[in-house]
Amino acid sequence: MKPKGIFSIFENLDPGDALGEVLFGLIMALTWTIGSRLVLREEGLVVRDLVVATIGCNVAWGIIDAVLFTLGTTFFRSRRLRLFRQVRAAKDEGAALAVLAKEFPVEGTPLSAKPADGRCLRSRVAPSR
Repeated sequence: MKPKGIFSIFENLDPGDALGEVLFGLIMALTWTIGSRLVLREEGLVVRDLVVATIGCNVAWGIIDAVLFTLGTTFFRSRRLRLFRQVRAAKDEGAALAVLAKEFPVEGTPLSAKPADGRCLRSRVAPSR
């Protein structure tokens, strides 16, 4: 049994996205601290307040980013579900292939799918009735 906790987050995040989030947090912290040093040069800088503000800024961005990630994931899952339902509801193979072609327009590109690939995908999503 896998341990649950903070490390289960990485099962849902692409490693590139996780690295990006860490770098964005670091950039935000550096921008915040360097900017406050420039603004508060004459008044003096209270390091404790700066650390609290930096952590608060990163936590706030983490909450915003989590909401955006959840909304994006929900959108793409519902889009995929809609596609599967449309393929399954198609009356014949031609209609199902038209739905797939509309969703994945690759005609004329160097990596064009072959007609057999569409039929194979359709047979996996909606087996013959």
